[in-house]
Amino acid sequence: MKIPKGGRLSKAQQQAFDGLEKTNNSYFIYGAAGSGKSSFIDYFRNKTKKNTITLTFTGLASILIKGQTIHSFFQLPPRLLVKNDDKLKKLNKRKKQIKALDVLIIDEISTVRCDLLNAIDELLRKYRENNYPFGGVQMLLIGDFFQIAPVEPKSPNAWKAFKNDYESIWFFDCDGYKKLKPELLEFTKIHRQHHDQILTKYLQEIRQNEYSSETLQFFNSRITSSENIPTGAIALCPTNKKVDEYNNDYLRRLSSEPVTYTGKKTGKYKQSEMPTDMELTLKEKARVMMLSNDPGGRWSNGSFAVITSLTKDSIKVRLPVGNGKYTPEYNVEKELWEKYDYRIKKPRPANTKKDTYESFVIGSFEQYPIRIARATTIHKSQGQTFDEVLVDFDEGAFTHGQAYVALSRTRKRDGIYLKEPLLDTDIKFDPLVVDYYNKHFVFDKIEGKPDTAPGLLDSIEEEIPF
Repeated sequence: MKIPKGGRLSKAQQQAFDGLEKTNNSYFIYGAAGSGKSSFIDYFRNKTKKNTITLTFTGLASILIKGQTIHSFFQLPPRLLVKNDDKLKKLNKRKKQIKALDVLIIDEISTVRCDLLNAIDELLRKYRENNYPFGGVQMLLIGDFFQIAPVEPKSPNAWKAFKNDYESIWFFDCDGYKKLKPELLEFTKIHRQHHDQILTKYLQEIRQNEYSSETLQFFNSRITSSENIPTGAIALCPTNKKVDEYNNDYLRRLSSEPVTYTGKKTGKYKQSEMPTDMELTLKEKARVMMLSNDPGGRWSNGSFAVITSLTKDSIKVRLPVGNGKYTPEYNVEKELWEKYDYRIKKPRPANTKKDTYESFVIGSFEQYPIRIARATTIHKSQGQTFDEVLVDFDEGAFTHGQAYVALSRTRKRDGIYLKEPLLDTDIKFDPLVVDYYNKHFVFDKIEGKPDTAPGLLDSIEEEIPF
């Protein structure tokens, strides 16, 4: 996004920019969905004289902010990362970048689990030969921990390994973060729903657990029968099971001929753990989601696409670029996903009484990294903006922040459709987040009404053109 000539930042944004540019202080910038966090990243990168790298956890989010994924940049495997993991790849190709780095920006920090942030801390200290937190790099962490929590380790052994090393899944329990002691700053002005102040009000009440029966009534006024839901609305669901129901129904309704691709499984890899179907059935013209980060940078995990050609040996897609336009046709290659387990490393390292864990591969799954996208999980929708959404909590939301994220994906209330009533039990909070917020996050409420040129602080989160 280009900043208009003469454009001015809000007070909070200016404070953050000056602090980053004129000092070596690190910052955690906190703000609700649509509060201009992405706009600030774009502005800072365009104006700063410092060397910056921008990373995020998910592939689609990295595209939206014109950055990279954490895993891609640091060559990290998609698994739990124990402390002092000796199986991490050497970063020879990144040495110069890392040594020249002044500011590391991590967006959507709430999705970054504690072990991942710890790995970043360890790698930066190692390759910069500097034992200060994050190797002395100035950190800019941006996000909202009242949105969806990081994904917990799934297997019992992974949980044992995790609890051996870390206090919680949240980034703020990372040792490096605690030692870093970043400046804390809040962006309060909401830009995504700035034309709908009533929607903004009720979203904020849900976000901070200050809602009432009136709040629930407001959203439940959007309960809509199936026949009145626009065909372009994307369904947001808590679970993959419910997503599959929508996607299978959508696929059946397409008139084109189906083509089925059989995946390959080795070792211990349960069907429920597979990112897509073992028997993957697709049709031309179907809306799909990519499930991998393309090495060539053509798409990322979470990118939407349309299938243009199917044969028994190939899949071709085009990706939307906005205004009804699409990329050239891309050929999709198969992806290999590995599953890991964890065990106590023997012998125990000298001078320590604590167990040390190590990972090992126990299975794999190979298939085209694609799934039908009439619906997606609420978790994958975080950071995105849609024109119209169908929120379906099915048997209820089950984790921290799901209700708020699902309901805040559109710019106006007319874009929200509910299949079932929003219940009090759907609004969940992790007590660790609430405790951290109450104990440590003392905000300087200086933002108020921003003084801006037109369009300066509009969120740059891309709208999905489906």
